[in-house]
Amino acid sequence: MQISISGRLRIFPTLLILAALSLMTSVMSSLLFGELILPLVAAALAALFVLERGRARVLSIVAPIFMITADVLFRGSLSYLALEAVALAIIIALFFLRGSKAECAFWLTLTVTLFIILAMVMAAYSATKLLDLDSFFDYYYGLYRQIEDWFVETFASVSSLFGIPAEQADASVATSILRTMASVLPSVAIVFAFAVGGVALKIFSGILKLVCDEESEKKIAAWRFALPKTVYVAFWAALVLNLVLGLIGSAGVFAVAVANVYNVLLYVFAYLGFGVVVAFLSALFKSRPLAILAVVGSLLVFNSLAIDLISYFGASFLFFAGRGHGGEK
Repeated sequence: MQISISGRLRIFPTLLILAALSLMTSVMSSLLFGELILPLVAAALAALFVLERGRARVLSIVAPIFMITADVLFRGSLSYLALEAVALAIIIALFFLRGSKAECAFWLTLTVTLFIILAMVMAAYSATKLLDLDSFFDYYYGLYRQIEDWFVETFASVSSLFGIPAEQADASVATSILRTMASVLPSVAIVFAFAVGGVALKIFSGILKLVCDEESEKKIAAWRFALPKTVYVAFWAALVLNLVLGLIGSAGVFAVAVANVYNVLLYVFAYLGFGVVVAFLSALFKSRPLAILAVVGSLLVFNSLAIDLISYFGASFLFFAGRGHGGEK
C-alpha cells in the first residue's frame, strides 16, 4: 500500500519528528510508564517505517538502535520494552503494507503475549537465579500459595464484594474463588495483549491520517478489521458451552479451556461491537462524539454487563449483515 505525505508537510522534518517521538516515548516507557505507553511507541515507529519506505531508511534503522540502547542503559541488560516496541512496529508496518488488519492484530497479540511470558521467566530467574522449567513452576506455585494464604486470611472482610455473606466466607469458599480467578489468567493476559495491539493500531492509523494526503487517508480507512465467519461461530459456540458447563458446575480442564476461549473472543467482539454501537448511536443522536461518550459512559458504569451486550450486539449484527467490521478503522 503506497502512502503519500500531505502537501502541506515536508517529508524529512516529518520523519525526524516521528523518529524523535519514538525515541522520546521509548525513554519515557523505560523510565516511568512501562507498558502503559508502549502502544504509542510502537505506533510512532511503525508510522516512521511506513513513511520512509522507498527512501534511504536511515531513521528507520537509527531510531530502533537508539531506543534499544537507551532502554538497556536505563533499565539494565534484561530489559525488553524497547525490543518489544520495535517488534510491534515491524509487525504493524509489514501488515499495513501487505496484509489484513485482523492478521496484524493476531500477530500483535501473539507477540505481546510472548513478551509477557518472557517477563514471567525473567521475574522467576531474578528471584531464583535458575533457568529451568522446574524452577519456573516452583517459583510461581510458591507465589500462588502465598497469595492463597493471604486471600484466605482476609476473605471474610471482603467477601461482600463477591456477593457472599461473611458467615459463609470460609477457607474452602475463598480457595475456590481464587482458583477460579487463577484459571482465567491466560485469557486475561491474551486480552491485555490484544488491547495493547488494538490501541497501537488506533494510534498508528491516527498518526498516518494526521500527516498523509487525502488519497492516502482513503487507503488507511479501507484497511479494516475483518474476521472470517468461523470466528463468529466459535464465539457463539464458546458462549453456549460456557453457559452449559457453568450450569452443570463443571470445573475440569475442558471447562477452563472453554472459559478462556470465550473470554478472549468476548473482548475481540467488544472491540468490533464498539464501532457498531457507536455507528447506531451516532445516527440516533446525530453526533458521533456524543455517541462515543454514551458508550464509554456505559462501560464505566455497567462494566462487564456493557461489555457483554456490546459484544453480543456487535457479533450478531456483523454476522447477519455479512460484514467483517463494525465501522472500525
